Formats: sequence, C-alpha cells, structure tokens
Amino acid sequence: MGYEGFINQKIEEIKNKVGNGKAVVALSGGVDSSVVAVLAHRALGENLEAYFIDDYLRKKEEYEFVREIFARVGINVKLCDVKEEMLMALEGVSDNTEKRPIFRKVFYNTFGKLVQQSGAKCFLQGTNKADLVMFGKGQLQHNVGIPFEEYGIEKVIESLTELYKPQIREVARELGLPSSISERQPFPGPGLLIRCLGEVTREKLDLIREGLAIAEEELAYLNPFQVVVAISDEKVCSMRDRAEPNKYILIVRAVESKDAMTARAIVPSQGLKAKLEERFMSISDKVGRVIWDTTDKPPATIEYI
Repeated sequence: MGYEGFINQKIEEIKNKVGNGKAVVALSGGVDSSVVAVLAHRALGENLEAYFIDDYLRKKEEYEFVREIFARVGINVKLCDVKEEMLMALEGVSDNTEKRPIFRKVFYNTFGKLVQQSGAKCFLQGTNKADLVMFGKGQLQHNVGIPFEEYGIEKVIESLTELYKPQIREVARELGLPSSISERQPFPGPGLLIRCLGEVTREKLDLIREGLAIAEEELAYLNPFQVVVAISDEKVCSMRDRAEPNKYILIVRAVESKDAMTARAIVPSQGLKAKLEERFMSISDKVGRVIWDTTDKPPATIEYI
C-alpha cells in the first residue's frame, strides 16, 4: 500500500491548521517524531522550529545522531538542555508511579516555553495509534491525555494517531528517510527513566545508557523489534567484592513484535549471554549481575514502568 495520498493529506492539514504562523515540533529521533517533523517541514518550511530535548534520559550520543540526520533534509534541530532541571525534579523519587507524571510535567513545561518564546500557535508531536489504545486500556502514556492549555500550548497537531508502527515505517520510507530512522527500534518518550527501578540517579542512568548501547550492538543481528536494558533498585553481592551487597543488577530484554501490542521475548544462546555479561561487567565495577528477561507481552509490558 502506498502512502502518497496520506502524506499529501497530512501536509495540507498541517498547512491549514498552522496557517501563516509558526509551529514547534518535538523531535526525538524516533520514527514517529521523525515522520511528523518531515511532514511539518514540507508543509511549513522555515516556519517550523524543531527541538531535541536533552533531559539526561536519552540514548548515548543521541542529539548528535539526530542533528546530523535531519541536517541532510534541511531541518535544523535545536538543542534544549534540561538535564539539570529533570534530574532535580526526579531527585529522591523512588516510587515508580510518580516518575512518568514528573517527566511529563518537565517535558511539556519545556515545550510550552519554547512555543511561547517562538510565537508559535501550534505544537506537533508523534503520538501514534498504539499510544491511544494502550492509554485506553489504562496504561499511562506521557503524550496522551495532556492538559496542553496548562502548559501554554494553544493547538496540538498529531498526524499519526490513525497509524501503528509498521504503517509509520512505510510512511518514513516513502518520505525518503534513511533506514537508520525508518527501521529504528522504538524508544519510549520518558526514555531511560522508565527503565530505572527505584531511586533515579545519574549513576544508574549512566549504567543503563552504556548497557543499552552494548546490547543494541550485540543483538542487532537478531533484528529485534526492541531492546531494553533496565537497572534494579536492590543491590547484590559479587565476586568483585563479597563483603557487602553493593553491586547493581542490569536486566536485558529483547522482543519480537509487529506493533507493540503483543510481543514475544527473545531467548538468547549461552554464547550470547556470556558475551553480553562480559561486556556489561566491563562498563563499571558497580555492575555485579546481569539477568535476561524472557517474559512475553502479555503478561508483561515491554517496558518496566
């Protein structure tokens, strides 16, 4: 199925909704936000401002990757650094139910300010159909059910709410986006935050970030739908230091899926487990154990929090 008609329709919709004014797009580098950014750029040209939010919860060297990719299609992605603000908001928070709302508040406060500073009337984001469906089933989503007016955002444009991930990938290909974007694994809006069990600290986030880079590299040949690296709240003993339980547990999870609604966990070979364990232990002497999560969805969710 071709998506030329869909693309043209969405470009016209964006033009009509924005008019002669400006718009701001949230661009994380995932396929959803990337497609929205390109559609909006074709509709608005220089009247579009694209921002990447660096909140200390992104993948390793993520902004550099996004900036380089979108420079090729004429989109200047501006960096908005809110690392300290996000870390301060999360300081001492160990209750997992509190983390997404805190992230959401900082995220949309930031974009509310960017929208107002630019004089824009519209804000664009890559909400997809799966986000809406999971929200309807009671799973909290950072980008659904938002009181945008409280953040100073007058009008929101969400062009992908009728599509699931496989369809969005098709649109990305038709738009000419490189495979490094169109085939990219999903990454949650709240990023590493929802893979950090218990108290959120720089140290734990750094370990997850490094671990994820290793896991995605080592598991690439399996072509997983998504790779997750999480960190436990409890610490354990290790042969590196038997005296006291002061080492972190890193949890690795890889799944096969089509649209994230269901997923089958990938069970690794002993050789792969041993290789990952060796590389994970090399990250830091703070890592004492590596566990592989092979739970399907359902009963589990893909992410942890």
